[in-house]
Amino acid sequence: MKRTLQAVFLAVFAVEALVIGQGAEVTRVELSGDLEMQVNDFLIKTQEAIFEAEQNRISSPGAVQIDGPGVTVVGQGYSVDVTNKLLTLEAEVQTTLSRSESS
Repeated sequence: MKRTLQAVFLAVFAVEALVIGQGAEVTRVELSGDLEMQVNDFLIKTQEAIFEAEQNRISSPGAVQIDGPGVTVVGQGYSVDVTNKLLTLEAEVQTTLSRSESS
């Protein structure tokens, strides 16, 4: 089952990056390692992210974990439509909700 979240991407931290392009134009960026993407109050953790400029998309078939206030979501495979600010988890999605201590 696919899940879609609307998001605004603020920062990406990566261990390794491979930039592919022609001249000054970047067509693809491959990131690997302990990746973390901060999206508002959410932290997205994964081992691989591939940005394809033509589709304006970030994706990976690998595992992903999203931690936020009162929620943790894990899944296998994801894609981000950067233009529309949508994150889609592809498979094996599990969501854990927790109560805040003030509730």
